[in-house]
Amino acid sequence: MPSMPGSFGTPQDGMPAAGGFPGAPPASMGAPVGMYPEASQATLGLVLAIVGFFCGLTAPVGLWLGWKERSAIDAGRRDPSNRGQAVAAIVIGAITTAFLVIGLAFFVLIIAIGASTN
Repeated sequence: MPSMPGSFGTPQDGMPAAGGFPGAPPASMGAPVGMYPEASQATLGLVLAIVGFFCGLTAPVGLWLGWKERSAIDAGRRDPSNRGQAVAAIVIGAITTAFLVIGLAFFVLIIAIGASTN
């Protein structure tokens, strides 16, 4: 039995509307729940890479998580819609880690030069 024009959320042709009114989009617009066996860590990797940009210490962890996430996406264990975040974590983490290593090397060089002059 078709629904009446003013009765939102009622079954229409035997199927209830997902969003509470006829013609509503499905409740989950992304991948179905449980389709991928592992949860994504791309957001965590990106957050750690960005925080590492300011403090330096978490950038290598963000780089590692981004790399691990991209590998898991390529293997089909994680949702591919998070690939952009994983790549961003890799790029930001790699640049920040490189600056961190160069800065530490410069600091050690200055200390070594200062110790050798005395």
